Amino acid sequence: MNVDVLNCELIWVNGSCYRKLTPINQFSPSQNVDTADRCHEAVYDVGADAVTSYDDEPTCLAPTTTTRLLSNNDSSNGRPKGFFRRTHYVPQKFIPRLCGKKHARRIQMESDTNTQITFPPPDSTEDVIITGQTEEDVESAHLRISAIVRGMRQHEHFTHFVCFPLNNPKLANTLEEFKEIVEKSCMARGLDESLFVSKQKLHLTIGMLVLLDAKECSMAQGVLEDCKDLVKKILEDEPLMVRVHGLEIMND
Repeated sequence: MNVDVLNCELIWVNGSCYRKLTPINQFSPSQNVDTADRCHEAVYDVGADAVTSYDDEPTCLAPTTTTRLLSNNDSSNGRPKGFFRRTHYVPQKFIPRLCGKKHARRIQMESDTNTQITFPPPDSTEDVIITGQTEEDVESAHLRISAIVRGMRQHEHFTHFVCFPLNNPKLANTLEEFKEIVEKSCMARGLDESLFVSKQKLHLTIGMLVLLDAKECSMAQGVLEDCKDLVKKILEDEPLMVRVHGLEIMND
């Protein structure tokens, strides 16, 4: 049974937006349109006062971006005037699987969404380019590519993690005390000093990431750098009190 990831019901729970996926028998491009996350560049020969008919579609994202109308003289790669264009970065590791054998998967996506999808050459860090005659077609192709890449990424091993370092002297002393108590009181078989984490490496993991190339690492670093001012504003130069409790054995 297939699942339609492009045309689904939006459900709000405690301020968070969730997509309720519905089973389908066949992919239908005309029924799979979602205008969320529209941040692509539009090049369409219309009047300055033109208004799209789908601006009121439901979305999980705040309307922080708008479609930019370029002059009638703008064109790209020899394409005729009057088209929508969007770029999407995909790691090189996923490009062959996204294209399919003899580009069969790409051709099928282009046929289903009525778009042209251009993939970068090998060993390139350029974006995938999606062009189409309507914004609806471009969004449909973009969301379909995003869903496929997200599915492939979920099968990759984690490569990086985000953490809070906890290697302060007070906590290190507490860890040493805990270690001594366990060694004296616990009679479990196989208990060894190597099982305890080093006090220099003590940390609190808050997120696991799959970053497959230098560009994704740079993008993630940029996001963290952008968070600095926001975090400082929230904390107002005050320390953050965190209570850590419970004990688990990793990878048990």
